[in-house]
This record gives sequence, structure tokens and C-alpha cells, in this order.
Amino acid sequence: FWSPVIDGFYWSKLGRRRSWILPVQILIGLTMIYISQWIDCYLPGEECSTQGPRPEAPGIRFITGWFFILVLLSATQDIALDGWALELLPETDRHLASTAQTMGLTGGFFLSFTVLLSLSSRAFVREWLPFLEGPPITISGYIGYAGITAAIMSVFVLFVPESPPTEELEVMDVYRKLLSVIISRKELLVV
Repeated sequence: FWSPVIDGFYWSKLGRRRSWILPVQILIGLTMIYISQWIDCYLPGEECSTQGPRPEAPGIRFITGWFFILVLLSATQDIALDGWALELLPETDRHLASTAQTMGLTGGFFLSFTVLLSLSSRAFVREWLPFLEGPPITISGYIGYAGITAAIMSVFVLFVPESPPTEELEVMDVYRKLLSVIISRKELLVV
């Protein structure tokens, strides 16, 4: 239900999709950089990178709040990117967008979970990479790197051409269109 807002509000100089992708991706990067500054201090068994004693934990609500913001920004970016892929690709190639996104998502999961968790684990490194003195990656280092990469990659969004919108829709028009699709497809209502 967030998608109609993304389709309805945009800055025409940047384009319908880039108006959302550019600021949201920069905010994702900055949020990840911010989280990377303190996350190790609140993970059990991790060395805290701040000077002095380990700070008192801010509580689960604080941590959950920041990750909620990160997930909301990521969902917003995903909506805008999906719409842009549909506009950029000719109809004969649109099935490739889903394939490319699925491959990217799978690769990202593999790197973010399997590789990151393995290389940040003292036990894994001791068993499988004994020539290293300790884990070569920390959770905070990885999140910080991902944040810097996201912020830098935002610049490249400016160089991808965007077609002008094919139709101008107000937010309420998009909601009406969405509702008509749901009503016309009764099988969507039965879950």
C-alpha cells in the first residue's frame, strides 16, 4: 500500500523513479554507516570498537527501531526499482528483470549470511583458516562497508536515463486502480 505514494509523488527534474531511489539509497547508506558505529558493542561475544568500557545497551527497542527504518527504506527502494525496471525494459525482456533481481538477491544473501557469518566467526576461522590470527571481518565493518558502497553507488543512478512518465496519476487514482485490480481478480481476495 506504500507503492501508490511512490508512484504519485516525485520531483519531475529527477524523474518518477530517481526521485525516490537516489535519496532513499543515500539514506540506506547513511543508516548503515551509523549502525556500524555501535552494533558490535551490543552483540554478545564481539569486541566493542569504542574506546573505554562497553557502553550500556540501549535496549531492544532502539536497535529494532533502527533496523525497522533500514527495512522501510529498503522496501521503498525495492518498489521504485521494480517500477523502473518495468519502464526501462521492453515487454519482451521484462521476465529478465525478475531473473536478474532473484540472482542478485540470492548472491546478496549468500555474501551477507554465509560468507559474512563464516568469516566473522572465531570458531570457523580457527578451524578452517588457521593461518589467520582472527576473523578478517566484523559485523560492524561489513555493515559500514555496505553503507559506504550504497551511498557511493547512488551517484551512478544519476547517469541512467529515465523515460518521462507515460501517465500522470494522483495518489488516489493509483489506489483506485489498485482496488479495481483486486476486485476484478476475486481469487486475490481468497487467501
